[in-house]
Amino acid sequence: MKVVVCNFENLIDEEGAISTKTMLLIDKLRRKKCKFIITTNRFYEEILEYNKSYPFIDYAFFYNGSLVIDLNKNKALVKKYFTTKEIKDISNGKDVEKYCYLDKVYQIKVKNKLYTKNNNIKEVFEKIIKSDNITIIGYQDSDYALFSPKSNNYILTKKKDIPNKDVDYILEEDINNILEKL
Repeated sequence: MKVVVCNFENLIDEEGAISTKTMLLIDKLRRKKCKFIITTNRFYEEILEYNKSYPFIDYAFFYNGSLVIDLNKNKALVKKYFTTKEIKDISNGKDVEKYCYLDKVYQIKVKNKLYTKNNNIKEVFEKIIKSDNITIIGYQDSDYALFSPKSNNYILTKKKDIPNKDVDYILEEDINNILEKL
């Protein structure tokens, strides 16, 4: 099974739309039975809007993995949220931006600093994907921190992001170029 993991921000253009070309490439992957996983710090409801008319995302890893949702089943696989006391302790009286799902806070932003709960995303990822034939697309260091399966199929944008110097990789900048190669 092939799995594509991509940061959601790299799928959309400046206007917040996913291009027709990108959607056609994702559709091609879906027809090949590829799983499509996104990582994002966007609100859950926002991602649902994108996935509503054409469900193309299988799993979404929100807020650095503190919330993982199987979008096909609309089921949370990981829920690591903050208690009211923890929020109060972190905010220390400052204004807080809260990232929520079903009235639980999964990420907190105080000034420009983000806080999420520690978790073991590697375990969740390995439960979802029981295969060594995995392609990972990532554009941010956090994507590689979340996903570290035993695979030689990494597609990267920056050489410094290579998780293991012995793996094969392709350096690309454009999501469409990457998807076309899969």
